Amino acid sequence: MPIARRVAHSKAFPVSAAPERVFPLLCPVREYDWIDGWKCQLVHSVSGVVEEGCIFVTDGPPEGRTIWTTVVHDPAAHRVEFLRVTPDSHVSRMVLSVRRDGAGSTLEIGYTFTAIDARGEALVALLDDGRALDARSERLVRSLDHYLRTGAMLKPYGGAAAG
Repeated sequence: MPIARRVAHSKAFPVSAAPERVFPLLCPVREYDWIDGWKCQLVHSVSGVVEEGCIFVTDGPPEGRTIWTTVVHDPAAHRVEFLRVTPDSHVSRMVLSVRRDGAGSTLEIGYTFTAIDARGEALVALLDDGRALDARSERLVRSLDHYLRTGAMLKPYGGAAAG
């Protein structure tokens, strides 16, 4: 039985606000406030925002239609994890955790991508060295930090929709 290609990568970034301000913004609904061009279809949420079991769908480059499920939402630990399925391509996991760091925070963003077919194999191969994932994460953190410092969205975002 063949083993699917997988890549895992994480990186930590400084953020200029306390975890209590950062963590609530790591939500598909709140991302409309700070990510230029963010679009999602909220499929299920009891509270109307991110929570364990929340499901939403995005459809943008480079991945295309992706179904997200919140598998961990732990406000006390400032940690959220999403399981993402991009049909006919790959399954991925995105882990975001925020920890206090002086007057601000450190936001760690981790990704694991596993190919499920040839399209996914090509994507995972492009992500293998971590540079594309770092660039994606850096754009996100730059937008998040700008919003936290100014209360305004950074425009233009300068890349594909988040995640």
